[in-house]
Amino acid sequence: KLAHCEAHASYMLTNGDLQFIKGLDINLTCEPNYYSDDLYIDK
Repeated sequence: KLAHCEAHASYMLTNGDLQFIKGLDINLTCEPNYYSDDLYIDK
């Protein structure tokens, strides 16, 4: 039911989030802002 719906994020999503959205076949737009100012995520 979500296929071809529109969504918008106020920041650029991570690769994992993008793959999830792509799997749902949702059209996504994003603001050109990163989620965090950190370039690397500590594991």
